Amino acid sequence: MLPDYELVQTMEIEAIVGNALRTATRLKVGCPYWATVYALLKLRNLKLQNS
Repeated sequence: MLPDYELVQTMEIEAIVGNALRTATRLKVGCPYWATVYALLKLRNLKLQNS
């Protein structure tokens, strides 16, 4: 993800953060930090896609 971020490209957050977050949700493990990181990265990707 870091190389994509540095090159101002969209990142593969679904494969890296999204799957881990969905697994944690399924197992009923709280991950508020990762949920916040996921939301912020998703917003960044949307911004890049719309520009």
